[in-house]
Amino acid sequence: MSGVLVAVVTGALAPALEKLGEWLNPGDEHGLRVRVEGPSALPVRGWIVEGKAFDDVTPVPGASGPGSTTESEIAEWERRVGAVPVVQQLRLILTGGSAKAVRLHGLNVERECQPSLRGVHIRSDFDQHVVPSRVFNVQLDGPNGAKVIVTDEDGKPIDFPLYVTQSVPEEFELTVWADKQDCTWKGALIWSVDDNEDKTTAVEDNGRPFRVSSSDAASSHVTPAGDSLEY
Repeated sequence: MSGVLVAVVTGALAPALEKLGEWLNPGDEHGLRVRVEGPSALPVRGWIVEGKAFDDVTPVPGASGPGSTTESEIAEWERRVGAVPVVQQLRLILTGGSAKAVRLHGLNVERECQPSLRGVHIRSDFDQHVVPSRVFNVQLDGPNGAKVIVTDEDGKPIDFPLYVTQSVPEEFELTVWADKQDCTWKGALIWSVDDNEDKTTAVEDNGRPFRVSSSDAASSHVTPAGDSLEY
C-alpha cells in the first residue's frame, strides 16, 4: 500500500473516541492502542467565525503575541464565539497492547463538505516554530474525496504498512484542512494483528465529527489584536 491513500470509509467507525487524551482500545489485549491529544487550531492559519465581525468576538486570545494565552483559554473562546479552525491538528501516539506486532494499514477519512463559511478570519501573524514529525496530511475537499498523504520528518512519503508494539510506539501529527470548503470529518485507523481481519479505531470528537473551514470566503482577515491582514 502506498503512502497516498484516497480515503473512503465503508464500515462503521468503532470503537468511538470517548474522551480526547485517553487511550483507545484498552480491552483489546494485543490490539492497537491510540492516544489522541488535541484538537487545536494552527494559529498561523487561524479561525473563521461565521456571520461575525471582529468586534463581535473580542477579546481574542493571543492578542498580546506568542505565549500570551493558554490552550484552555483558546478552547473557551472557540466555544463562546463558535470559531471554526482553518487547519486542525491532533497528535496521535500509537502503540501495541503487548509484544505482538500491530500492523497499521493507514487512515481512512469520512467527510461532508459545503461552501466555506463567511465571517471574520482571525489568524496570528507571528512565525511559528515547527518541530519535524511524522504527519498524516489530510485535505478534505480533494477532487475524489478526502486525500491522505503520510510523510516522515523530512516531508517524504511513508509507505504502509507500519508496525507498532508495546515497546516500539509511533507518533504522528494529524493535520487536516479544506482548500475551498467548510467540512466536518471523522477518521478511522485501520490495523490488524497476526493474519486476523482488519479492525478500525475511530478518531472523532466524543462521538461527533471535527470541523474545519477554508478562509477563502471570509469577509475580513485580521490578527488577534485586530490589525488588518492583506489577502
